Amino acid sequence: MSEPLICMADVSDRKACYNAVQKTLNRFGRLDALDNNAGIGQRISSIAQTDADSWRYNIDVNFMGPFYLINAAIAELRNTKETR
Repeated sequence: MSEPLICMADVSDRKACYNAVQKTLNRFGRLDALDNNAGIGQRISSIAQTDADSWRYNIDVNFMGPFYLINAAIAELRNTKETR
């Protein structure tokens, strides 16, 4: 059994997501599954009390991060499914 690959990345960064998928492919040669479990749970405040940059980062991590990872991985996941 192979040792796990740990990729530290900020999922709000599109390139970091693509790099994590590429590192996985380089190490294992294929991608069997994707587990989107990164996220942040900042306390929600009223709009009047919320900093726009914090709000944007929340959206980028919790919504765009899963999109970036799925987008980076979907072709490889489909290839793996077809070769099984």
